[in-house]
Formats: sequence, C-alpha cells, structure tokens
Amino acid sequence: MRSSPPGSAGPRSTSVGPAVEQPSNPAAERCLIVSAGLVGQAFGADSVMETVGTTPLGRPQCTFTMRKTNAGPGGQVTAVRTTHSSARAFRQIQAANSGANPVPRLGDRAFYVPRTSTVQFQRGSTIIMIAATIRVPGAPVAKPAIVRGDLIKLARLVAAQM
Repeated sequence: MRSSPPGSAGPRSTSVGPAVEQPSNPAAERCLIVSAGLVGQAFGADSVMETVGTTPLGRPQCTFTMRKTNAGPGGQVTAVRTTHSSARAFRQIQAANSGANPVPRLGDRAFYVPRTSTVQFQRGSTIIMIAATIRVPGAPVAKPAIVRGDLIKLARLVAAQM
C-alpha cells in the first residue's frame, strides 16, 4: 500500500473485500463525502484506490479508481460536495445540463445526465455530484444502463448517510 503523509491529498489504496487496510491517520486521508467501501459496494469493485483533494473552487473532491466493476472494465468515480446552495441554484444547474433526467426518491431533488454519466442530488443546502468514467480507454462507456444503476445506487447510499 502506498500511503500519503497525514494531511496530503495523495492516493491511498483501500481493499473493500475481506481484508481492509487502514491508513495511518484515517481522518486525514479518507474521503468525507463517501467511503471507498460504499463505492466498491455500489460498483461491485473488490479493490478501490482513493484520492482526496479539492476542486479549483475549493470544494471537497474524492476520486476512486477501480480495476473491475459491475459493468466490466475498471474506471473512476468522482464525488464533489457543494454546501450552502439553494433549490434555485440546483434548478439552474439542472437546466444547464441538457438531457438531464429527474431521479425520483433521491434527496430533495436529483437528476442524471447520460451524456456525462453524472448524477447530482440536493439534500438541504448540500449538493452532491457523482460522475463515473467506466470504460476501456478510447471506447464508449461500458454498459451505460449498469453504470447509471450503480451511480444512482451510490448516490442513494450517500444520501442515506447525510
């Protein structure tokens, strides 16, 4: 396992199967949006590498890299959290995403964008965006219906913990 120094945003490998590796300083290295275990559970991945950081706007961002998923090939899942947002702001985000499909029973409001394999939901004043890139390099998204289902499953797991 390659572990980053406490407080850094370097990658950390987490086994989500029977043997779970713990970082030396879990609070400094873990994603505070979603755990590697939940990502692995939703996507059927037995090994997940987690990278924690921030977006250029300073929002918490976590990227999870998987070798194999329910859709076949491996890929990445990225989660971003935005706080202090309004329903109006969320509706504007949805309107800006052409082809956005509403997702019922997810947070206060939610949508999925097939073109980008992205689900966004709002609960209270917090917006969570989760995007997946599950494909063989250079190929289209692997089994889009499975990727969509796994993304929505992960979003529901995240919402249940908020």
